[in-house]
Amino acid sequence: MSGLDLSFQSDRFLLLFLVLFFLLAWSYFLYRRSEAPLKRSTKAVLVALRCLAILAVIFALGQPLLSFSDKVTRPAEIAVLVDTSTSMNFSDVVGPASGSEDVSKSRLEVAEEVLTELQAVQLPEAAKFQYWTFSDSLNRLGVELLSLNARGVR
Repeated sequence: MSGLDLSFQSDRFLLLFLVLFFLLAWSYFLYRRSEAPLKRSTKAVLVALRCLAILAVIFALGQPLLSFSDKVTRPAEIAVLVDTSTSMNFSDVVGPASGSEDVSKSRLEVAEEVLTELQAVQLPEAAKFQYWTFSDSLNRLGVELLSLNARGVR
């Protein structure tokens, strides 16, 4: 959606409009009373040109501001950050899942499971996930979500 808007920055635009009206009327009466040997059509053209000149000056004194706005809808991007520092190789004990024994998994394996679950989430059309890894630097992660390596710094 786009729009074009013309506004005037001058606070005294109403006063300028009244001056414009007065000057246009004065110009009309001057040419109407003139006794110069001019045809009627020539006088009409001269009145029109003088009125346009006065209108242009008053318009410029009103400090016009032409604004153009354009509204663009972009899809939302949800950033998902995955830690790939070496500390992700540490194993943590994961609690029992539905009566099974305690399981020891590396933090990176848990992160991969969360990412797999996250891929199954249905997002609206206007949204998508952007995957990033970080340790000592930030890197964009492509399609290789399940091939994470924790080789970063601490």
